[in-house]
Amino acid sequence: MLPPRQSRGASLCRLEQRIPRQSYHWESEKLLLTNILKVFLTFTEEACALVKTGTWKLTDVRSRCDEFLRHLIIEMQRRTGCGENWISNWNGSITDFFWRDCKQTEEWRQYQDELLKIAEPQLHGNIDKEAAESSTKKWEDIQIVFLSDERIQLSNLGGVESPTMNYAELGFEDKRNGKPNTAWDALRLLAENQGVLKQWDGKMEKRIQKIRSILRKRFQIDDDPIPLLPGQGYTAKFKTYCRPAYTT
Repeated sequence: MLPPRQSRGASLCRLEQRIPRQSYHWESEKLLLTNILKVFLTFTEEACALVKTGTWKLTDVRSRCDEFLRHLIIEMQRRTGCGENWISNWNGSITDFFWRDCKQTEEWRQYQDELLKIAEPQLHGNIDKEAAESSTKKWEDIQIVFLSDERIQLSNLGGVESPTMNYAELGFEDKRNGKPNTAWDALRLLAENQGVLKQWDGKMEKRIQKIRSILRKRFQIDDDPIPLLPGQGYTAKFKTYCRPAYTT
């Protein structure tokens, strides 16, 4: 469900009028980003209202908002010719170039605040339930999906998905150069092979140890997420794979 067609269309028209139809340059891109996020924030507010009325589930809001934002960017690229590196030509996903600038804006902070407002009552209302679940939480309930070389999506108990994350946000950044570290390469290789790695030399063991440390901290599960099984290799207890668009 999207915002009312008339108001959404009017917002897009006003947005388009403020962006000059001329060659790409920084000022028009910056203006486009600001106005895209204002439209996005309006959608977010309406989405949160639908959660409060029970029309949408809280777990659906992030994915629906992300998809609305992706379509909005594509539409405004078509109308204005700006923001040409915000959508991947490879798989149609929002690129890190966009997320980098987006997450520094006031509109993005307001978006996060809106989500927090609707999440807090449900979190407080389910403290006892979450405490009971935490004792039975296990790696088999975790899913790590690669969307591209540098971006993944996590999900946990109940199929609750996180927003998409890049390697740095998850803790796999090489601080020397800002690029993915070798542990990220190993995690990606694990996903490409459906959770099984038959290479078990000393270098790979160090990379797997790093993955274990990051994932244990992230999910608060003490058990080994990637044990080395005799005759099989490193075998992930969590489900991991690559989305179809990753290899196309």
